[in-house]
Amino acid sequence: MTVRIYNSKGYELTERGQSQDQDKRIEDFFFAGVRAAFDVSTPQRAEVTVYFRARNASDGGVSGRANQYFATLEASSNQTQLTANDISSLAATTAQQVKQRCEELSLSLETSIDDMEVFRQLTKVQPANPTSNFDGEVAEYLLNHNQRPRYGVTDERRGVSLLAGFLAATDAQSGVIADQVDHSVVSQYEIGFQPDASQDFTPIGDTSSHVEQAKRDMQAQLAERELSSIEESVKTLQQDAGLSKSELRSRVTSRVPALKAPTTQSTSNSEAMTFDATSSNDDDLLSKLPLKAIGAVAAVVLLLGAGVVGASMFGLVPGLLGGGDTGEPSLSLSVNQTGANNVAVSGTVSNVSSPTTVNVSFTNGEFSNSKSLTVDQSGKFSTNITGLSHGEWNITAVHQDSNASDTVTETIEAETTTADNTTTTTTTPTENTTTTTTTPTENTTTTTTTPTENTTTTTTTPTENTTTTTTTPTENTTTTTSSTNTTTTAS
Repeated sequence: MTVRIYNSKGYELTERGQSQDQDKRIEDFFFAGVRAAFDVSTPQRAEVTVYFRARNASDGGVSGRANQYFATLEASSNQTQLTANDISSLAATTAQQVKQRCEELSLSLETSIDDMEVFRQLTKVQPANPTSNFDGEVAEYLLNHNQRPRYGVTDERRGVSLLAGFLAATDAQSGVIADQVDHSVVSQYEIGFQPDASQDFTPIGDTSSHVEQAKRDMQAQLAERELSSIEESVKTLQQDAGLSKSELRSRVTSRVPALKAPTTQSTSNSEAMTFDATSSNDDDLLSKLPLKAIGAVAAVVLLLGAGVVGASMFGLVPGLLGGGDTGEPSLSLSVNQTGANNVAVSGTVSNVSSPTTVNVSFTNGEFSNSKSLTVDQSGKFSTNITGLSHGEWNITAVHQDSNASDTVTETIEAETTTADNTTTTTTTPTENTTTTTTTPTENTTTTTTTPTENTTTTTTTPTENTTTTTTTPTENTTTTTSSTNTTTTAS
């Protein structure tokens, strides 16, 4: 173990006096305000450089100026990866060896000065867990991608603790604490901390932009990992639990509202809600999940778990999705088709005494939508939905306060309009003729011939199983034909 003492200009002090050889790096450290630098990059060897103040002890150390010095310690080790205890021991040994070497050179350490705080902390290092929060994980990500992050910290104690923690728990093999941690002379150190920041762990210099990019990259990677996990869980539930894609989608969106597709149009209870249900073909449940909802993704992972746990979450184990007379709110839902693309939705929530809300979602396996409805004091709610495509729709209502729910499957039928077996022929009346012809309905044959001069003909609409024949009256004749289930001939 070797300890060398240098003055602030980089000249080593020995028992014979000041060396004539200058270490320019030490002088640069002085201008950058370096307080401590650790380098354990060389296998089985560590180097520590620390800043300290001392007085000449020849007069008892009670007079004269407390000069600024640097000490370097080189220590060997039989370990290639230092632990937290190893780093703490190295720091404490450095402080002890510097004190001993100063005594040999008749120097008296002045530990009470403010800029000696880092040196004082070396004797009581408690390495922090650097990746216990997201900011620490981002710093480790930067280190693993050949970046050299720099951070402001609240004080020297925090800086020493973080430096020791990163050296022990990550792949970082060098670090520095300095007043100007982004100075070029300390750029070779992998991670750096600058004390006296107003907020702890604040990125400094280029680290700010690197942190933002790293966060985006990490979030994208996290989303990809979690979505892959969800995809596997969905396959398990489809194969082992027998749930269809539409059932999975309906139950997931009911349990995790954050994953519901955005509503195309939101209206009050008394207004209709219109859907554009002509979405692109979508066989993959996962394409409906928003990537930016990281917290929601984690929730789905918990929901979809695997095996019996996943099955229980989706209601395969009785009781988890409601049911049973427990005094808790229960929900019943009714859906009726009111037109070609329209349905009326209504329902009741029991055991509620004040206004509350339900969420009504619609899915047909390819498209989904939802809206929130207010439940009145009597427990009633209703709405009209328009624009639904033809086919089978799963309509689910979920009480927001209790998660009581009900699902109705409604097949939206196409409306057809025909006029069976109906033939209508209208010829053109001639001079001074007024003709009114309406459309007869089923099994009706209507023939209107051409009356001649000064003739008025009125034909009303006979109903089913009616035959009407109007012949041609002559001059100055008025003919009116009207019948139900009769045959009338006027001439």
